Amino acid sequence: MASEFESVPLVPGGMARGPGGVTSDTYLPPGIDAEEYERLRKRYLGTSVYDRAQQVLWAAGAAFVLYFGNGDSDLASLLLHDPRVRGWARNAWAACFLANVVIYLYVAWVLYFVRGQVVEFEEVPWSIPVATAVGVGSMVFFCLALWPVFGILTVPIFVLLFMGMMMLMSLVPGTANKKED
Repeated sequence: MASEFESVPLVPGGMARGPGGVTSDTYLPPGIDAEEYERLRKRYLGTSVYDRAQQVLWAAGAAFVLYFGNGDSDLASLLLHDPRVRGWARNAWAACFLANVVIYLYVAWVLYFVRGQVVEFEEVPWSIPVATAVGVGSMVFFCLALWPVFGILTVPIFVLLFMGMMMLMSLVPGTANKKED
């Protein structure tokens, strides 16, 4: 598909002038012509579609595991009512998971809405190591809690749920960062 801005001279500031003298709002960085821009744009869009497909598949896999659990009941009911689940490990997993949620909400929401600061996780130096340690604890306790039910499949189930949650967060509109070339 040919772009209306292909092989069209650039106006000062790097803007492409289209048919009828209309200037597009697409900024072309210095040194990149319209053809190179179209090639990069197509590559970005192709990657974006591929990435979105992966994100949807991870989230769908996690939803499948949550809904079907062990085949007899969903995962939440299994965690709460199955006598094979180790209760102390389930409770420790829930505490670690809740701690990670609180860290995320503090950095992503409280600092923004309460203090008016737009910060990344790297700008809050304690958040990454604490969240990592709590996340590793969460994995260990999840595996200990559900090992009697799923056995060796507990580890891939945890990975699927973790990746599904991460990908689901990136599917929320307005939360994903745009890629830069």
